[in-house]
Amino acid sequence: MIKDGKFFLVLLSCSAAIIAVNCGSESPPTHYIGDGGTTDTDTDADSDSDSDSDTDSDSEVDECEEGLDDCDENATCTDTPDGYDCDCNDGYTGDGFDCELIQVLNLSFWEKYWEAAGYEQHDLLIGPDSSGDPEDGSWTVLADGAAMLNTAADNMWARGVVSDISAWSGQDVRIAFHYQGTNADKWYVEDICIGWAAAGEEPTVCDTDAGFDNTSPPALPAAWSSEDGSSPLNFDYLNNWRTSTDQFISSPTSAVIDNSMMAVFSNKYLVSSVITLP
Repeated sequence: MIKDGKFFLVLLSCSAAIIAVNCGSESPPTHYIGDGGTTDTDTDADSDSDSDSDTDSDSEVDECEEGLDDCDENATCTDTPDGYDCDCNDGYTGDGFDCELIQVLNLSFWEKYWEAAGYEQHDLLIGPDSSGDPEDGSWTVLADGAAMLNTAADNMWARGVVSDISAWSGQDVRIAFHYQGTNADKWYVEDICIGWAAAGEEPTVCDTDAGFDNTSPPALPAAWSSEDGSSPLNFDYLNNWRTSTDQFISSPTSAVIDNSMMAVFSNKYLVSSVITLP
């Protein structure tokens, strides 16, 4: 610097005895880049009286790991070079910051096997309101024999397979439980519920429900009928679906089918009347 014709040498340092310019502090200033990603730290300091050291470093911050993200609790946070991404988990929809449960129209029911070792073939079907015959080609199998096999202990009620019937939402339909078996296979069905829930979950509120609470067994409620399948024919009355006095958890009766003639193979459908789906 030259002032009044004289030359002055000005030293810049963090020493208290000399003029201080842009001196550092114990915690260097940080700059947050993008939506989240890196922290840029600049540090200027004297290592001794003869030399300066200027160090610039970029250290990435993982907002996901540090819990600094704004992802919804039902979303997965993924760190990126300049921030982070939020993606809703399976079963949820949204932008990752707000995720809502995806609900489907589920059909659930409860069932019991008298002797699981005798299980042969059970199916669950859905069909149009115009058809009372599940074998006329217009019906859809919701769950086949493999899917319907319940691993619950013998003579114990358990929730059956839950089926997504969203594709039929708003339509008039019928449902049917299909039994193929002999004397060793005795199948009880009760508490059919149709309602909105997460995929695979039993609805907590039933928009449509059906049971077999009938005061005069073995007759079925008017909303249900026992229909013959294709041959072999069923000769014995007890091969029909009927109401049983065997109690379910929430009712005194349930629907049941078995075969009282061991040599005869039963092929029977328990068919509902028309159901208007939500």
